[in-house]
Amino acid sequence: MDKESLLKEGLTEEQAGKILAQFLKQEKEHSKAIEEKDSEITKLKAEGKANAEKYNQDLKKLNIDSQIELALTKAGSKNNKAVKALLTEFIDTAELDDKGKIKGLDKQIKAIQASDDYLFSGVSPKKIDSYVPESSSNDIIETHFSKDNFNLTELGKIYNDNPSQAKALANTAGLNLF
Repeated sequence: MDKESLLKEGLTEEQAGKILAQFLKQEKEHSKAIEEKDSEITKLKAEGKANAEKYNQDLKKLNIDSQIELALTKAGSKNNKAVKALLTEFIDTAELDDKGKIKGLDKQIKAIQASDDYLFSGVSPKKIDSYVPESSSNDIIETHFSKDNFNLTELGKIYNDNPSQAKALANTAGLNLF
């Protein structure tokens, strides 16, 4: 729209000027609104992309977590949380193959089964010897079999070797166990 076309329509110079001014004002307002909408669309696209990336990361993490839980359960893990603690570094860098499976998971679980077999069922825990102080058996008897301090573990060990001595020790401590 221009002033000449308005004048050809029979409008006066003043009327054509007012109409043209109003038209230009509205055109500026519309341009500004379009720019605002364009920037809003750009912002929403960026947010959508960020949300899609977060969704994909969360989905991948959920996939990895569920695969690990399933693999640990199948491997006979007694405590998946404890075994997963040993896998933390592996989990943080875990990658999926083209079939969606975690690369190297079986190898990692087998390594933990070999090093920490007590965490898996069907395998008895490693035996940990209890601490026995370096002292004579008389010291142990005096220390562990008084009325104030009585040790059933030591009594059981003695009972296996010499039942009559174990009965006597229990009696001296004021206990009648047998």
